[in-house]
Amino acid sequence: MERTADATKGHRVDVEVLDGVPPLWADPGRLEQVLTNLLSNAAKYGAPGTPIRIGVERRSGEVLVAVENEGKGIAPDELPRLFARYYRTSEAKAGGAAGLGLGLYIVRGLVEAHGGRIWAESEPGKATFRFTLPCPD
Repeated sequence: MERTADATKGHRVDVEVLDGVPPLWADPGRLEQVLTNLLSNAAKYGAPGTPIRIGVERRSGEVLVAVENEGKGIAPDELPRLFARYYRTSEAKAGGAAGLGLGLYIVRGLVEAHGGRIWAESEPGKATFRFTLPCPD
């Protein structure tokens, strides 16, 4: 969290880690890259001054991490393409947000390389990115 302070400036970041989350076999540097990208996007596309929420919990053989922000949200027709290489939403292009459309593509690759999955959900006023990582037995 401390290393992402510049990327999330102007947003309070709330973290909730539920009991029972086990240690994971994972590359800490790559997971930091995943979280840094998701937090940076949450700040960049979230409404100014609104909180960013991170939740971590164990769910049937895996750990689920959610990063949620408040803002315009993501159009339903764009959700399936978010993790494609070079894809940028129409909102990102129109708003002049910097980026090449590679961040979420790389994040997906890192999560999948760890045996997890990633997806996004959105409704007006809120967007949530969720990913899972398998728990060791």
